[in-house]
Amino acid sequence: MNVGIVGASGFAGLELLKLLLQGHDVEVKALNSQRFAGKKVSSLDQTFPSKGLRFTGYSIEQLIDLDLDLVFLCLPHGEAAKLAPKFGCKVIDLSADHRGVKEAGEKRVAYGLPELFADEIRRADLVANPGCYATACILSALPLTSKGWLKRTVFDCLSGYSGAGREKTSAPEFKARVKDNAWAYDLTGHRQVPEIQAVLGNRFSFTPHVVPLFRGLLCTQHAALKQPKAGRDVLKAYEAFYKGKPFVQVWGKGCPDLASAQGKPFFAVGGFEGKENGELVTVGSLDNLLKGAASQAVQNMNLLLGFPEGKGLVE
Repeated sequence: MNVGIVGASGFAGLELLKLLLQGHDVEVKALNSQRFAGKKVSSLDQTFPSKGLRFTGYSIEQLIDLDLDLVFLCLPHGEAAKLAPKFGCKVIDLSADHRGVKEAGEKRVAYGLPELFADEIRRADLVANPGCYATACILSALPLTSKGWLKRTVFDCLSGYSGAGREKTSAPEFKARVKDNAWAYDLTGHRQVPEIQAVLGNRFSFTPHVVPLFRGLLCTQHAALKQPKAGRDVLKAYEAFYKGKPFVQVWGKGCPDLASAQGKPFFAVGGFEGKENGELVTVGSLDNLLKGAASQAVQNMNLLLGFPEGKGLVE
């Protein structure tokens, strides 16, 4: 299978490239970056394993002529929607452009959360890769909604600054602000709210924060349960719901921290502390560049192209 990456020089694009090169049977035919075309990949990441590999600068017409089986769009929000319909192959969009969309031109679109929509993903032409916050929030609450136990929940999320992208984080004013600092943003209008809403309905509040770490995401959930006594059965419900889903780990009473999932392709959830008022507290962790972006995109590629879901991600 031949694949291409458009926007390969971004943080998520580079992580995706590493995954495809180190443990998959696909051939990466295009590493497109208009800004860094012709430059070595290792010029952006000195730890990159292939020192001679260079970014490409193909036009869209040239990319189409490469006869790719699948293309990853790792582009700024607003750009992928213009390009996706032009490709005759399968497409995975890592931006927000196709989240909540059912069709893009003649392409059937699926929301790319494999733990919930694997069958739809297999049948799709285009997969909208979920956002990192949305992935963490939805996976934190899904077992509760499946049981009908969730009355309302609050997600308090902390993320590393790589989620802002290479261009923004390289600006001197951003570097100065993130040093020894943390802040909340988009208090009511974050672009990933509609994703969470599409799965959980209107039963949540969500606040994102940036912390002075490059990667990682922590999601603390405060869930009000319809049946307070259900709290004693919550852990069993999570374990049952995520049984057979290799990229979600249920930790029991232990709490994942930011480091728990850094560099790893899974979401970990733990805590499960119950209060007398029926509130449940869980803590979840993922790598915003992996399960929140690149490794989830590989999961989706595997489903689209008929590979085992964990191909290139687990030994």
